[in-house]
Amino acid sequence: MKTLLNSRAVLMARWLGLLLALSSPVMAAVPDLTATGVIATIDKSLTYNLGPTGLRGWIYNSGDGSLFSAQEGYISALSRQILVTVVGAATPASGVLAVDDVILGVGWGPG
Repeated sequence: MKTLLNSRAVLMARWLGLLLALSSPVMAAVPDLTATGVIATIDKSLTYNLGPTGLRGWIYNSGDGSLFSAQEGYISALSRQILVTVVGAATPASGVLAVDDVILGVGWGPG
């Protein structure tokens, strides 16, 4: 029962964070990483491990500074692109992707 309760609490916290981020009056524009010169402007100090791929990547976050922002390990619902920042040697991604490649995604949900 404890695990179920903790899972519900985490899910509720994530939805609350999403709502706070979407209602933030000052939200930076989502960068288009495929546009010329945009990658050079990205602060790559905060990256995410992309599972067992051997990749790390930068993912857009509104940076609203709330408890549920990227600094706390959550990502933005507005993210549709991932900038590859690290490709580990001898991993599934090595030889397939390179640093500064952009992984494109699709939207989810209504709208």
